[in-house]
Amino acid sequence: MKAILSLRGTSGSGKTTVARKFITDYPTKTLPDPNKKKHWGYEVDLSSEGINEKLYVIGSYENTCGGTDGISTQEEIAERALAAHPRGHVLLEGLLLSKVGPNAITTKMLAPTGSYIAAYLDTPLQTCLDRVIARRKERGDERPFNPDNTISAHKSTFAACKNLHDMGGVKVITIDHTDAFNQTLDIFRKAENGSL
Repeated sequence: MKAILSLRGTSGSGKTTVARKFITDYPTKTLPDPNKKKHWGYEVDLSSEGINEKLYVIGSYENTCGGTDGISTQEEIAERALAAHPRGHVLLEGLLLSKVGPNAITTKMLAPTGSYIAAYLDTPLQTCLDRVIARRKERGDERPFNPDNTISAHKSTFAACKNLHDMGGVKVITIDHTDAFNQTLDIFRKAENGSL
């Protein structure tokens, strides 16, 4: 099976870090978007990890906040995933996509493939808050930090994954945030060898 993996978590959970590691640590080809300035996505060769299918990481990682958050609509996110899926595994990640549940356009378009997986990063809320604050300091943002958005996103991300699980039709996996990259890599390996 070729997986379509939606890596989910709030700001500071580590999902973009995982996606960037695929792009930076393995042979990668950038896929330009002919209609826009940003990248359509990336084709990653994971054969050194025993994964035969290519991995398609959807979205652009030229900015700090990368992935699907730079794509205009949920429909376009799903269309890109569906276009890449026949050629290999697909990785989707973004803050907005993390909070979508059973009735979202992406879910309705991707769940019928039978390959759609939601992987929830179990990063503790305080760790997420600490990382968001650290990022703000790094870029020189001295404004007072209001944690409400991050707290709300943390709750809604978990709730969306629970709702997907309860709905059925979408496999939901919890990823240990302390080994997030390796566990994400293992999802693609298991999908490919039929042990997921």
